[in-house]
Amino acid sequence: MLKTLFIPANSQQRGRSFQLLSCFILMLLPLLHPEAFAQQKRVNLVQADVMSYDKRDQDVRQVHGRVVFEHDSAFLYCDSAAFNERSNHVEAYGNVRIRINDTVNLYGKELFYDGQTRVADMRRDVRLVDGRTVLETPMLSFDRNTRIARYQAGGRISDAQNVLTSDQGSYFMPIKRFFFKSNVKLVNPRYTMTSDTLQYHTVSGVADFMGPTTIVSDENVITCRQGWYDTQLDLSSFSRGARLSNQNRNIFSDSLFYNRNLGEGRGFHNTLITDTSRQVLISGHYALYQELEGYALVTDSTLARFFDGPDTLYIHADTLEAWFDTTNALIRMEAYYQVKYFRTDIQGLCDSLTYLATDSMIIMLGSPVIWSEDKQMFADTIRIWLEQGRVHEMELHAQAMIISMDGLTRYNQLKGKHIMGYFVENELVRMKIEGNAETVYYIREDNGRIIGLNRAVASDMNIRLVDREIKEIVYIREPSAILHPIDQVPAGEDRLSGFQWLGHRRPKRPIDVFYW
Repeated sequence: MLKTLFIPANSQQRGRSFQLLSCFILMLLPLLHPEAFAQQKRVNLVQADVMSYDKRDQDVRQVHGRVVFEHDSAFLYCDSAAFNERSNHVEAYGNVRIRINDTVNLYGKELFYDGQTRVADMRRDVRLVDGRTVLETPMLSFDRNTRIARYQAGGRISDAQNVLTSDQGSYFMPIKRFFFKSNVKLVNPRYTMTSDTLQYHTVSGVADFMGPTTIVSDENVITCRQGWYDTQLDLSSFSRGARLSNQNRNIFSDSLFYNRNLGEGRGFHNTLITDTSRQVLISGHYALYQELEGYALVTDSTLARFFDGPDTLYIHADTLEAWFDTTNALIRMEAYYQVKYFRTDIQGLCDSLTYLATDSMIIMLGSPVIWSEDKQMFADTIRIWLEQGRVHEMELHAQAMIISMDGLTRYNQLKGKHIMGYFVENELVRMKIEGNAETVYYIREDNGRIIGLNRAVASDMNIRLVDREIKEIVYIREPSAILHPIDQVPAGEDRLSGFQWLGHRRPKRPIDVFYW
């Protein structure tokens, strides 16, 4: 009669009670199901040319020449063996082979096989062949119950495409999967992969890695701490510190998908593209990179950073596209939809922007506006030429206007069809206005007191500035000017047509480029 076991509520007591219950059940199992614990199948000697008994142990038979054993549908072949019938053990030597099934064979020079545990320990020049996959190692332990083979002294597997080596490894035969540990190396004709821990499926050719991993090829170098690589289709996915490097360019991402045949990479979440030759960083949450075309697209919270000594230019837009030359240096970048940028000496916004690295030129389209010091500049199109990272020349084309504040409510204004601005050390020193030139600016005495408002028109104008202030205006062809005393300025005369002050949209900090 079986008594009911009481399991206490205390966790430690519950654990002990569970162990007692488990032992109790294990003791009962042979009585309940005796057939489950029947004697293990015996190792059978099928063939041998010569057989003798060991005088020291009558249970051991020595067999030589074309030796064959059978055990539970597996066949063991060797040159000689010591067979212990009582313990159900076989020690085999010389050209040892275990035929596990029609596709799996285990080879070596020495073998200890335990018929009770069904574990085979093979030594010296060991080879495990499973179809087209070959495992080579000095020593191998193969458990026929679990059908798992393990090695601890270094191993090498090869198939039609890859050669893998590692210090330790296991082969899970039912699922055709290898598990490699320590100094793992996979060599493929197109790349070499090194890893701390790696799994490899012999049928699909997919390698899964769970530790620091590096993949080196002629095209690039990829590093990560987790991911998978399909060696048959050349598709891969990387995460946890994923990085793809190619000469001057690097791509970092939380998750990186790569198609080696197309040379195409896709980054998801916290993606960063760097160009070390141009000192440029482009970031966003999604990136498409086409290696063969030298093209990259970044979107979702995009930000491009151009480093120039102590200063940095920040550009944000809905989408950024970049093109690279054969050395992978940036040659062109396009930003479009709600573009905004910031640098300590210049800020701006527009609908689309093009940066030509080879020409050191920026082109702004779609209601472009630029702020520099106390000046606001806008036109239909704006072009900026850079020299050593600084503004050298600026062109405002069509409906061009420059406005600067003179107090809280007063504005000096310049307007024309076309305005060229010339800079020295990032400071505007000269301007040339062509076509329907107009100016509105306040006249001051030497002590700074405002005495009047001058409104002038001409076909063209040349303007010279000193310390950011207009010092000289040269009117060219058909000039006309009116000076209004400051207390007699007619309504509306202090504004040129098209005037708009957009200071509220000016970015004051790098983070402001994200706010349109």
